[in-house]
Amino acid sequence: MLEEQIKEQARCLNVLFVEDDPVTRELIKTLLEKVFARVYLARDGQEGLDLFQSEPRAVDLIISDISMPRMDGLEMMQAIRETNKEQKMIIISAHDETENLLRAIELGVDSFLIKPVFKESLERVLSRVVSDIHRDRELKNTEKLYVDALTGLPSRVKLLRDLEEIPKSSLFLINIDDFKAVNKLYGYDTGDLVLREMAERILEVVKQYRGGRLYRFPAGEFALMVPEALPEPVIESIACQILHVVDDNPFYIDDYIINVLVTIGISIARRPLIVRKRLFNADVALEQARERRLKYLLYREDLRFPRDYEHNLFWIPKLKEAVQDSRICPFFQPIINNRSGRVEKFEALARLIDTDGSIVPAGMFLGPAQKTIFFRDITRNMLLKSLEAFSRRECEFSVNISAAELTDPETRSFILHQLEQNQKTARRMTFEILESEGIENYEMARAFIREVKGYGCRVAIDDFGSGYSNFVRIMDMVMDIDYLKIDGSLIKNIHQDSRAAIIAESIVNISRKMGIQTIAEFVHCRDVFEKGREMGIDYSQGYYFGLPGDNLEIFLQE
Repeated sequence: MLEEQIKEQARCLNVLFVEDDPVTRELIKTLLEKVFARVYLARDGQEGLDLFQSEPRAVDLIISDISMPRMDGLEMMQAIRETNKEQKMIIISAHDETENLLRAIELGVDSFLIKPVFKESLERVLSRVVSDIHRDRELKNTEKLYVDALTGLPSRVKLLRDLEEIPKSSLFLINIDDFKAVNKLYGYDTGDLVLREMAERILEVVKQYRGGRLYRFPAGEFALMVPEALPEPVIESIACQILHVVDDNPFYIDDYIINVLVTIGISIARRPLIVRKRLFNADVALEQARERRLKYLLYREDLRFPRDYEHNLFWIPKLKEAVQDSRICPFFQPIINNRSGRVEKFEALARLIDTDGSIVPAGMFLGPAQKTIFFRDITRNMLLKSLEAFSRRECEFSVNISAAELTDPETRSFILHQLEQNQKTARRMTFEILESEGIENYEMARAFIREVKGYGCRVAIDDFGSGYSNFVRIMDMVMDIDYLKIDGSLIKNIHQDSRAAIIAESIVNISRKMGIQTIAEFVHCRDVFEKGREMGIDYSQGYYFGLPGDNLEIFLQE
């Protein structure tokens, strides 16, 4: 059964259950009526949508099957999202409905159930979502919910905010196995003491990893976030340390000796992903670890879905339509001259304008696009639109180009043709080379750099200082680089992490001797900006100065 605390919260909530199969509808209805104040029923998506629109404030949670006549569950949810982006939703799907699951992720569903739906699975998901609903309602009344009152740790809400500002991360969901049994056997007061001591134990592990932070989720769940994409051996080491301090060491509370076990789901974001995707991935890993009776499990794209997410057919028509409709557009982020404090350059960042007008960040579609024939078209669109945008303005700008495109003859020919046609604008243009460690044909890379420099363009290496990037690679490329963009994983902590500051300053000093200017990425506060300026970094870029936008005039008027 659900914990009493969760049941108490659910008694004030109404749920809409949408299912076309009458047997399943009645079976789950019986379970829901034991928990919620009122259960609304609908036989398909259209009926569910009509009911929701007639009484939108009466529905706190929607649980829906996907495959149904007239209107399926995802179409219904998409229509509801247009008027209520915060509506809590749970989808029910068959194991083989891979594409539908991916569409559900895109819509931002709060959780999922896989058919056949068992009572235990339903209760587990309801516990999490009901807790989320209760937490979100309290959050509207007080900002104090950014901190967990019991442990003093930042909350799930704070994690969501933090992940919005962190492009790369390693996320661990740490769930106490059957924590309700602890509360039932020893009482809630003792259960609270277990949670506090567990937080202290895990914090000792967290302290070993720069920037790591522990969060408290509802019930018996914690989240550990490290703001970088850690190597898998390090990931395993962290998981084993957590298991050791919890599983291998009983809790001595009053006169009780309490043994607690945890299961850990892990996700790594090696490139920017939407926050819900990162949490969803870790949650999938946690659920699969439970099903497979593993102590921890790292999420991989084929863990739940039989096909690689980047190859999934969900993206093919979406990208094709966006390219054909010219809905891949540059958003511009300002780059500040550290000496003058003025906006001097802009980076053009790809955005997909969806059919409903919503803006899709690059992290959602560039990965899948790289595996399709449309990636070349996206690069061309970005180049053409950026050249057009800056043809009427005198400031400098940069566009991104991947390692693979450096050596692609068709892309290279297209770029050189456009530079020939826009020679005046080209002199203010910089090519930012992504994935520089992925360059295999250095001769062709050198040739590309020579050719674009012939038109007055400059060249930058992006994300320098992350992964395996090093100066040897820069020298291999020809030493004809104008800028190094120091990776955000170093920059964001230089004001409080002496090791990061030393590495960043070393890059700056060597770059200066090589005649290369430096740009700090992910400058998110004044302290970081001032520290970078003290080091002699030439330029700064980040949220402290402005989010990417499609209106250049806002920055140019300042």
